Amino acid sequence: MLGWWASILGEKPMPTTRRLALTEEQRHQLIHLRDASHKPYLRERAAALLKIAAGVPAAQVARSGLLRPRQPDTVYRWLNAFEAGGVEGLKVKPGSGRKPVYSFSPSATRPTNRSRRSTLPGQTGPKSVRRATTTSQVDAADDQVSM
Repeated sequence: MLGWWASILGEKPMPTTRRLALTEEQRHQLIHLRDASHKPYLRERAAALLKIAAGVPAAQVARSGLLRPRQPDTVYRWLNAFEAGGVEGLKVKPGSGRKPVYSFSPSATRPTNRSRRSTLPGQTGPKSVRRATTTSQVDAADDQVSM
């Protein structure tokens, strides 16, 4: 009856608060996830869902029920994912997120032993710089550099 009057007066009906009914197994899974998960994002999502199951509106949980404020749509997305896939629905799927601009390949960073100069017969390759081992050799090397 009240909905009928609201439609005549042009008022929008009040949005309904989404509820989350948990089984005992789901509740224990979420509590374990909140308290013992190695992934911080899973702990946060489990805590949010437990508060929604306790009767706190999801928008209020998003604004002030977590460590940092979230958009209500974010918390609703977590709620939808949990309702669709359980605890597995809360996990980040492989391949999601920003893709790397540069992918590491070990062959690209492997040093090569080739020189741009070709070696002459009797040579072993480019000459390497030897390290000075005594202080007199260090002083002599500094004198050569400063000239």
